[in-house]
Amino acid sequence: MDLNTTLIVLGTVAGGMYLLYWFFTQNYDRGVVVQVLDGDTIIVKTKRYKKKKVRLIGVDSPERANHIFDFDEAYARHAERYVRRKLKPGTKIYLDYDKKKFDQWGRLLAYLYIQKSGHSMNELLLRKGYAVYQADKYNKRLKNKFLKLQQEAKRERRGIWSRGGRF
Repeated sequence: MDLNTTLIVLGTVAGGMYLLYWFFTQNYDRGVVVQVLDGDTIIVKTKRYKKKKVRLIGVDSPERANHIFDFDEAYARHAERYVRRKLKPGTKIYLDYDKKKFDQWGRLLAYLYIQKSGHSMNELLLRKGYAVYQADKYNKRLKNKFLKLQQEAKRERRGIWSRGGRF
């Protein structure tokens, strides 16, 4: 084999290895919203996961009849309605993953971005006061940003913070 052929073969092999590396290290999926279950859980459809529950990383919205924290059901409804308005069925989204991809119930853990606007649903919920920051020892890439958004919502008395908050 001459030098040019060797270089072409090596270049092709290196390019193929890079493509394989790129393919297997992709940390996001594109998909569409199927259904909003509540303020922080959505069912989505992607190529990789045909139909999967997604739990938004770093946010916890009030649950209906959650006796542990005794949240007002009204706040749970507000959060859910807000998410339903933003994420209608068929809405194109991106799912961005952190270190831990699944929770103990098999739900995908993700930062969800609305494709059309580029907005992060996780961030919108915190900014509007429809959720509180939920610490996660594995998925904490955006922790500081999320805490700032929560502080802003508290200071501006938005959403659940409008009556001083119960968290």
